[in-house]
Amino acid sequence: DAFPDNPFAAAFARVDEAVRLKQAFERTQIKERFHSAEFRANPDQVVAETEATHARLAADVARAVVPVRHVIRVERVE
Repeated sequence: DAFPDNPFAAAFARVDEAVRLKQAFERTQIKERFHSAEFRANPDQVVAETEATHARLAADVARAVVPVRHVIRVERVE
């Protein structure tokens, strides 16, 4: 909270956004697709379709996690 502008802010924001998108899809996948007439008629197809999207979103999260190079400098304040 004390240092909102820091070397990690952009990297963390990218990870947060990728996780947000994945979790939003998971909610739709479970609450809507897995409780639909389509699922009851052909669960294997719905699982295959949704898991393909889920795998892509999970890969996006993994790609968003990258090292952040930074330098911490301590200076005397008069």
